[in-house]
Amino acid sequence: MKHFFEQFHIGSEIMTMLKQEPAIKNVIIDLTEATGGDLSAMKLAEAFNAESIQGGYFVTGKWWNQHSAPPSQREINRSKVTNSDISIEQFNQLLADHAIISVQTKKTESDFNGKVFILTSNKTGSAAEAFAAVMQFHNKAILVGQNTAGKMLTSVRQCVGDGWILQLPVADYYLPDGRRLEGQPTVPKIITKPSQQLSTVTQILAKKL
Repeated sequence: MKHFFEQFHIGSEIMTMLKQEPAIKNVIIDLTEATGGDLSAMKLAEAFNAESIQGGYFVTGKWWNQHSAPPSQREINRSKVTNSDISIEQFNQLLADHAIISVQTKKTESDFNGKVFILTSNKTGSAAEAFAAVMQFHNKAILVGQNTAGKMLTSVRQCVGDGWILQLPVADYYLPDGRRLEGQPTVPKIITKPSQQLSTVTQILAKKL
């Protein structure tokens, strides 16, 4: 995958594929060239998790205008909660209206119980990076490869004329345990060279057969 867009419905499509092909026991998701996208990245997490999981939280300018430190767990628990079904326009409106937004995946009928491997590189950023980090945080996937980009500031784009577009950061992102992704790359469980990622995974699977 190279990008997450809500129009792609990638999470729903993979969930359907796994139900139609019960012989699939392991999944490898290549995010080495995935530079970002939108909240639909968390929809992909639902394909592998029947139960709802916490997808981290966004802290907006409204928060930072009144505080000098990240929110406490109590403040996070009282925050506005959303899921991956909202559009990018709805998400941007939530960012404008609320100081903190927590992401919670929805319960699904997923019955996948195999292994999930996510291949990462220093290009794996933004929404793709958040997805990989959340899956690793909840022990739902094994990351293989190199550290992620450490670039996870949510931004909006504004047309400023003459074909120019200004991209403005509007929110910071934190994992459920409070770890900030911006400037702090996610470290894979298994670190390998780019050319050895796929062979490393196949070797792991071969030993378990």
